Amino acid sequence: MIALLLVPILVCGYIVATKHPWHSLILHRFEGQLLYLHCARHGILCVAAGFAILVLWQTIVPSQISIPTFSNPFTSSGEPIGPFDVSIDLGRYLAEQFSAWAPENANNKAQENILYALEKDTAKLAWIIEGSINSLIAAYVWCAFSRKRGTMKTFAIGLKVARDKASKDGVKLSESDIKKIRNSASREYTIYLYGELVRDEPMLECLFESFLKGVVIVLCMDSRKVFVGRVVFMGEPNESSGMDKEVTIVPFYSGVEEQVSLQVDIKSDLSKVETVTLKQEKLVYAHYYKPGFQNNTGIHEDLPNASEATRGRGKSV
Repeated sequence: MIALLLVPILVCGYIVATKHPWHSLILHRFEGQLLYLHCARHGILCVAAGFAILVLWQTIVPSQISIPTFSNPFTSSGEPIGPFDVSIDLGRYLAEQFSAWAPENANNKAQENILYALEKDTAKLAWIIEGSINSLIAAYVWCAFSRKRGTMKTFAIGLKVARDKASKDGVKLSESDIKKIRNSASREYTIYLYGELVRDEPMLECLFESFLKGVVIVLCMDSRKVFVGRVVFMGEPNESSGMDKEVTIVPFYSGVEEQVSLQVDIKSDLSKVETVTLKQEKLVYAHYYKPGFQNNTGIHEDLPNASEATRGRGKSV
């Protein structure tokens, strides 16, 4: 009977691993047995919380509620109704339903053995089912609470920064500004989580900072082709992969890296090209742009500003 707990443990672990705002982002890092253990760890916490709630409920809340006599509001004579008792003990109700499956209704010996086992362990089975339901609720509440908590914390930080800036400028923060900060809190929290996700991967962190702040970067492919531009799109992490699939940039220049000197020879001006999509698996390195880094050309002119990084669709490379 205790083996039935494996089902809610795995189900609750899967819910947390795919719905939690942080654990869903790092799910692709786990494979094989490690993935089972990762889900089981969260599932055990949810099941423990679910059965703790069940024990508290059975300890504090009475198993039935007595309703006194009252007049029927749907009749003109106002006939009295009650008194009667209403049972709110789900475990007892399930036990009674299992017990109703009498062994004499079995068609064969196998069914008779199953029904005998159910009748013998109805209380345990009902207790496990009720605890499993509480565990599923605990898993969803955990995920929803974590996202709400992160969003509210982001909103509080954004509101504090806005108020400090308004106080410094000698103006009062309007209701529309507060509403704007509140509406953007969920997006800002997601961006914060993405930043934490790429923190331990320097190349992804460089790409993400270019995407977030409009920083110009230099990308070198395994074919020694070099692009100078801004990142405008990165792949979102899912259950099987992270943010390391493809990246879309607004290119300004392209060139070729010399094999011996490793200097970059700028060949093309791509200011008229809308966007270029690159596969990250073909990227060799990425670094922040510094005027004059390509010694063969000595280009120092200003690059387009961040507003021009919204040029539309492009092509895949």
